[in-house]
Amino acid sequence: MRASDVMTRRVVCVHPATTVEDAAKLMIRHRVSGLPVVDGDERLVGIVTESDLLYRPESGTDRRDRNWLNPGHRARLRRPGLRRRADARGR
Repeated sequence: MRASDVMTRRVVCVHPATTVEDAAKLMIRHRVSGLPVVDGDERLVGIVTESDLLYRPESGTDRRDRNWLNPGHRARLRRPGLRRRADARGR
């Protein structure tokens, strides 16, 4: 499978001056999870995603631990008193 098999072909873009509220409404309306941000010459200058809107330091919802690929990360996520299930190797 390739990116072209799953990509959105009708791209909806926003400009740097687009409000966060308008960007969120566009994502909902067009059922996409991200929008390219383009300048006046239609050049890509960034991307805004659902995650960008959900996790904001200004609102106290920032993700403090974004390194979910770190092998030690899972251990830090466990709640005290819960036992971790063994993986396929019995560990």
